[in-house]
Amino acid sequence: MNKTKQNLIDVAIPLMAKNGVYGVSLRDIAKKAEINVSSVLYHFGSKEEFITTCGEHCINLLAEQIKEISKHTFDTVDELNQVINQGVEQGKEAIAICVMLLVIDSPGFREIYENYVSDAYVSVHGQENPFLLNLRSFISYMIFKRVDLKVAKEKYEGSGMVELLCQSPVSAL
Repeated sequence: MNKTKQNLIDVAIPLMAKNGVYGVSLRDIAKKAEINVSSVLYHFGSKEEFITTCGEHCINLLAEQIKEISKHTFDTVDELNQVINQGVEQGKEAIAICVMLLVIDSPGFREIYENYVSDAYVSVHGQENPFLLNLRSFISYMIFKRVDLKVAKEKYEGSGMVELLCQSPVSAL
């Protein structure tokens, strides 16, 4: 990604997290980035494409955090919770944008979400390990639980997942 595109995304994410993805105009973003609006459209084509690209950037950030969390070994759920809480604190803006885009069901974002988060561990490990799938779902659930997204809660909550996580150390995967 070129420097101008990355700068626009870096400027937009805090603004979108604070004001909503549709609560910020391209003019606001361009002004803060010290470029003209036509440059934003030149690089992204439309506001929807820009929002989707920002969402994809946020998903990439969260997928990296989930990947890092999966490298730890947890003896208790409290230890897992502590690491997840730290990740949530670091990724507040990215989480806020993802939640907004999931709630409004932004065109294209659902597919990006599924590709990057839902399939991240399967692609990393090359197989569909049931424990790994449960871990992925649990971590995603815990991240979105912190921002009280009822849709994510219903989707990722599963019986017995906490017990399963406590029985199998993550690093053994």
